[in-house]
Amino acid sequence: MKIAILGLGYVGLTAAGCLLKEGHFILGIEPNEDKLALIKDGRSPIYEPGLNDLLLLGVQEGRLETSLSVDGRLGHCDIVMVCVGTPKLSGGGTLLGPSALRD
Repeated sequence: MKIAILGLGYVGLTAAGCLLKEGHFILGIEPNEDKLALIKDGRSPIYEPGLNDLLLLGVQEGRLETSLSVDGRLGHCDIVMVCVGTPKLSGGGTLLGPSALRD
């Protein structure tokens, strides 16, 4: 299965590693160029035991693709996971409406 993961922070990147381990193809979308450069080399910008090995295997086998933006790539994916922070409201609550996804 080809799975897009929007946001390669802790949640998105560990999910990518687990899904790569299961044999899936991953399209990781992350706007941070420094983070993407590490991931493209099969190195994790966060510490999680075994994650570097999973990312490196995904890169070597051609099952891990990364991009700074979506650019029409989601139509080729079976699943899209959104793993981004959610905006906070002024009263301390969390914004979970459609505008949170647009941001």
